[in-house]
Amino acid sequence: LKRSDPTIRGFDDEVKPKVAVYQPWGPILSQQDKNYKFCRFEACTWQSFGHRPTDGTTPHAFQAMQLLEKLATDPGVVAVMVERELVVGTLGEMDPIDDRVMQKKQSENAGVCLLGYNTNAGARIDLKLRTDDLKGFRPYPELVSTLLHELSHNWVGEHNAL
Repeated sequence: LKRSDPTIRGFDDEVKPKVAVYQPWGPILSQQDKNYKFCRFEACTWQSFGHRPTDGTTPHAFQAMQLLEKLATDPGVVAVMVERELVVGTLGEMDPIDDRVMQKKQSENAGVCLLGYNTNAGARIDLKLRTDDLKGFRPYPELVSTLLHELSHNWVGEHNAL
């Protein structure tokens, strides 16, 4: 099963009237604060999956970008960003086969599953969006919880600091 390229429009799309862009929380709540926000979004592309078979079932990078934007405009996340006056350089998807960081974390703490990490106190936050079998995304509440946890590292630091 080969999927069509979502970046290419057909003639039928040319005739359709423009519709409003989907905003997950409505027109007002679907915005980041103008001062305290995520500056860039970065999703993994199919090249990141390496030799792992996805047989066409893994969500496209465009869907991952939409999910990252939805996370960034979540009212709870926006409230924390404004309250703590946070600016994050990049909100990205953790590379599914980037095992270097995962192996390091798992060797330090046996049985730990790495769901995200914060680099340089908010210069970049990466989240593990996809399930281990790459067939879908993790549940939204789990992703929001992980994002809030990673944001908290901007003012708390290491896990055992409190």
